[in-house]
Amino acid sequence: MTTKKKLELLKNGLSTLAFANYCDVPESTMRGYLKGTIRNPQLNILQKIGSACNVPWSWLASDTQPPMPDEWKMASISHENLKTLLELDTEVIDIETSDEGTPFPVVKAYDDEDIHLVFYCIHCGTWHSHGRGGKMAQFEMGRKGAGGHRIAHCTVKNSPYKPSGVILDVVGKFKDLNNKRREQKTLFCPKCSNYYSAAFNACECGFVNKKRKSAHPELEKFYHEMLNPLTWAILPTKKGQKSSLPQQQNKSVTAKNGSIAVGNSIAGNVTQGDQQFRNPDVLTLARLLDEFESPAAIKVMIKKYEKLREEMDF
Repeated sequence: MTTKKKLELLKNGLSTLAFANYCDVPESTMRGYLKGTIRNPQLNILQKIGSACNVPWSWLASDTQPPMPDEWKMASISHENLKTLLELDTEVIDIETSDEGTPFPVVKAYDDEDIHLVFYCIHCGTWHSHGRGGKMAQFEMGRKGAGGHRIAHCTVKNSPYKPSGVILDVVGKFKDLNNKRREQKTLFCPKCSNYYSAAFNACECGFVNKKRKSAHPELEKFYHEMLNPLTWAILPTKKGQKSSLPQQQNKSVTAKNGSIAVGNSIAGNVTQGDQQFRNPDVLTLARLLDEFESPAAIKVMIKKYEKLREEMDF
């Protein structure tokens, strides 16, 4: 996808003037990019556009696929996002949650009646083995006894089982299981030299395997959407117009040089006028300050506002 095409998608039906104002770049420059007469965009201009639309400027400059946003990487994923992935996982039969909000996936396990409880991992494409307590341990169904919580043995970097482990729910004996799934070759990423999930069919670094299809299309589709910068973009739209891309809520309103645009995003900065606020509390305080004229009535509010501005380096 060319830079011109990406800008057209981010423009989202807005006039060139309004989009240029939204991104704080000259209209003539923006028009040149959209017409294709300027073939080598300047770095500082791309950085402005990327900042305004909440997309990596490096993605605008080339076809390089950016990595997964930090809030979706397994090393730093939030409880809420992890739960979203687990809910889409057809191999997860239940999700238990700790008092702190940590989700624990419950998976079907089988007892080999020897030394292991095993379950099939769709991300590694292999059977993982966990101790059952020795040969003398009695066979017991459910999550108690030999079942229960285990640390994940996943070797793939972006397995959603790694952050909190798995809970084994013994549902039967391995010898009685029909159509046992064959183990697959673990997928190796040529971009970052890590193993990646066979279910997601993609790596956290941004690599997507286009030569194969996942056996779990719903998981694959969702993960690929999270890798798409347009999913996270703050799209400028005319007032009252709905964004064409997925969103959770309307988060920003921008008014520049008389051109009004509303930014829609599922993960973006909050904007008011020419300022961007990464903390919604700052925007709330800013609006309250505008509504009240008496400094005495909002003395405490001013102190909180200034403290938040200092923390956000404004």
